[in-house]
Amino acid sequence: MENKLTHKQPWLHSPVIDGVFILSPPFVGLLLVICFPAQFQAASAIPVYYWLFLVVFIDVAHVYSTLYRTYFNQGAYKKNAFLIVVPIACYMVGVLLYSYSGMLFWRLLA
Repeated sequence: MENKLTHKQPWLHSPVIDGVFILSPPFVGLLLVICFPAQFQAASAIPVYYWLFLVVFIDVAHVYSTLYRTYFNQGAYKKNAFLIVVPIACYMVGVLLYSYSGMLFWRLLA
C-alpha cells in the first residue's frame, strides 16, 4: 500500500507553470471582478473585450490542461485517432448548424 504522504504530486509541467497557467487564472479573473465591481455590474455596459478577457482568462486553465494531456502527449495522441476526427466533425456540424440558424447554434452550444 502506497503511503499518501510520500506520493509526489503529478504536475502537468511543473508547480510554477501549472500554478501560473492553470490554477491562478480563475482567481485573478474573480479578483478583478471583486476589485472593480462597478465596471462589471451593468451587463449591458460591459464591452466585448471585458467579456473576452474574463472568459478566456478563466477558461485558459481548462484548455491548457486538456491540450497538454492529449495533443502534446505523444503516447496519447498516437493511440487515439478520435483526437483528430472529433474536433473536425464538431467543427463541420457547428458550421452546418450555424448556417441553418445562428440562434439555434448558440442555444445548443450553451
